[in-house]
Amino acid sequence: MRAAVALAVLALPLASGAARALTFEPGRTADGRPTLALQGPIRPGDAERFRAALARAPDVSLFVLNSPGGAVLDGRDIARTIRARGGSTLVPARAVCASACFLLFAAGREKHAEPGAMIGVHSASVAGGGENTSTLGTTTLMAREAAAYGVPAQITGRMVTTQPGQMAWLNRAELEAMGAVVDARAGGSGATVAPGSSGAAPSDWTAGFEAGRRGDTCDAPASARDRADWLLGCRSGARSGQAGVLPAATRDGAGETDWSRGFDAGRARPSGSDAALCASPPAGVGNAGEWAAGCRSGLRAGGGG
Repeated sequence: MRAAVALAVLALPLASGAARALTFEPGRTADGRPTLALQGPIRPGDAERFRAALARAPDVSLFVLNSPGGAVLDGRDIARTIRARGGSTLVPARAVCASACFLLFAAGREKHAEPGAMIGVHSASVAGGGENTSTLGTTTLMAREAAAYGVPAQITGRMVTTQPGQMAWLNRAELEAMGAVVDARAGGSGATVAPGSSGAAPSDWTAGFEAGRRGDTCDAPASARDRADWLLGCRSGARSGQAGVLPAATRDGAGETDWSRGFDAGRARPSGSDAALCASPPAGVGNAGEWAAGCRSGLRAGGGG
């Protein structure tokens, strides 16, 4: 399936205050397949609104994703609904699917990403980006849900070890490891969507992300309604220089991140190996810190460390 998504925006009625929540926009692919675009941050109550949107669009089987994530439990429930329907998921070029949105992407029976899509994972957080005992449990929940959809330990490990204020952007090799297919845009009238945008005013996360990607200082402006969202987006944007699915020509190990190489090396160590073995990356590693972090995660996944 190669989906040139024509996002004919016929916005469904939104609940009060939903401008900062997920929006649901029906459309069709170039060959007429019904789609539903889910865009914007995931907020409490969005799972119920999603089920209501599906009741008005019963023929939809392709879900187009463009969200920075948000409420984990609602993201989990939306993902379960997508899987129960046997739906497919797609992240278009230049769109973002990160944090809780990753569960939605993983839930697709078929998973597609266009070159330039940005798909990322990290740990759960409280408002403001911190962690506590509750969020650590939530991160475990996310990892288990993702594993149930066939996401390999290489990726769930990155989810667990990446701090909330950071984002581990997945490359082509990692996406293919979870069964996703990277599709070149097939042309036609498919609309390009801005990361995190609902089609109207961008969210605070999106505005921050775009500022960070431009290289601006991550100081939230007075116009930001949610400073924590803006700051998280800005920090993610600042780290996104190497993000996005690699061009279709890249298929070999050259597309792997240093973290992924380290994870594979750590997982290959004998059970009971000491984490000190991860202190010396091999030649050719560009970021020794990333390689070592991946190696330590691989050791734990394999029973060592």
